[in-house]
Amino acid sequence: MKRALALSALLCLALTNTARAEELFVDPDVGNSTFAAIFDAPLGERINANSSSVKCNIQFDDRTNTASGQCSVPLLAVRV
Repeated sequence: MKRALALSALLCLALTNTARAEELFVDPDVGNSTFAAIFDAPLGERINANSSSVKCNIQFDDRTNTASGQCSVPLLAVRV
C-alpha cells in the first residue's frame, strides 16, 4: 500500500515538471527517488524495507489525461 502511494506521489511530481504527451523516465542511478515498504508477518514480526534505486517508465496520454507505466526496484538494492 505504501509503495503504491509513494509511486503515485512520484508520478504526480514527474507530471507537474514535464511537458504533456511525453514519456517520463525515472533514472535509478540518480538516487533521488525512493520507495519504502513495511511487511507484517503473521508471527508479529515487522520488516521495514527501502531502496533508492527506483526505475520507472511512464507514458502520459494528453487526450485522456491518464498515465500508465511500470516501476521496478532491483531486489539486491532493497535494504531491510
